[in-house]
Amino acid sequence: MKTYSKAEEAFALALKDGTDDMAGIAADVGYSDQSHMGRQVRAQTGFTPTELMRGLESDEAFWSYRLMGERY
Repeated sequence: MKTYSKAEEAFALALKDGTDDMAGIAADVGYSDQSHMGRQVRAQTGFTPTELMRGLESDEAFWSYRLMGERY
């Protein structure tokens, strides 16, 4: 469960800050490095963090992630 909350925290931070600095986000949320975050996010969503953020901006299929982003 901690793994999911860490990924959710990273997602919220990226949305809040509007940044694409994935290494900085990974460090801020407590991942050992950017690739660690990438592996965890991909295991949970099927997308890399960058793919997830791009899809959020432009793909209607990502509506659930946009909804989650409104929560923060």
